[in-house]
Amino acid sequence: MESKLITGGKDIVTHTSEQVETLRQKRRLIAEAERRQREVQQRLAEGEEERQTINAKYTNVKEEVEDKRAKRDKLSKHLKKIEAKRTEIFEHQPSAREELEAEQREIQKQTKLLQLAIENFIPEDERERLYKRIQFDDHQNQWTLKELSKET
Repeated sequence: MESKLITGGKDIVTHTSEQVETLRQKRRLIAEAERRQREVQQRLAEGEEERQTINAKYTNVKEEVEDKRAKRDKLSKHLKKIEAKRTEIFEHQPSAREELEAEQREIQKQTKLLQLAIENFIPEDERERLYKRIQFDDHQNQWTLKELSKET
């Protein structure tokens, strides 16, 4: 195992991060499929309700008024739920933005600290060799070092 870590072979950390990324992608796909299924169910329910409205035959005006009033109340409740969600989103958005900005400031602070440590404690020739070996892996979303070669 140590040889894999030293030579840059596929180690446990790399394997685990690959599995985590695969798991995230599958969860996203499942969530998307569930969302589409809910949309289809909602459309079906709306279509059924519309069909019932069109086919409804009332024996007198009083029945029609009661039915329309019930539908109005149902739609009113639905509207209130949507307005409550909208209000909640508007209230949550500024705090979420502030949290993200604070996180970004913290990351920038850590980056500056690490950059200072690199510039002040790693010899320039070694630093240049490291810069030549470093590369960003988009799939794992992290920096990695290429294997040692005779040129580096």
